Amino acid sequence: MAKKKKKKQVNSKPVAKSPRQTSLPGMDDRAIRALNEAALSYDDVKKERMKLTEQEVELKEQVRELMHAQKRKHYRYKNIEIALEPEGEKVKVRVRSEGDEEETPEVEPEEVDGDEEAEEAVDEVIEEFEETEPPAI
Repeated sequence: MAKKKKKKQVNSKPVAKSPRQTSLPGMDDRAIRALNEAALSYDDVKKERMKLTEQEVELKEQVRELMHAQKRKHYRYKNIEIALEPEGEKVKVRVRSEGDEEETPEVEPEEVDGDEEAEEAVDEVIEEFEETEPPAI
């Protein structure tokens, strides 16, 4: 069998792209205004969502820190349920609407007695949260 020879690349420099062709004089503009407006609106909404995602990540981290400060893996009170999952330290927060049938009984949140260190950590996180300003949307 004959061996295939490797082709040598003589000119391995990248080819520069030529500038886009402009519209010819006297011709209509090729842009479709409805598509341009839709694309710009989509981009605005996407940027807002990205800002909200950043805020969500910060608040989720605060919930995680508070759960660690209280040395809890699960928390449930009225319509709020928080769970720390061991895989990757995921935080699951579920707030049910007022009309849900599966509402948990009204029970006061548990207090951890004698854990001053945890209370101080909670106070620090709350102070940090109160000092930060919410992003303007």
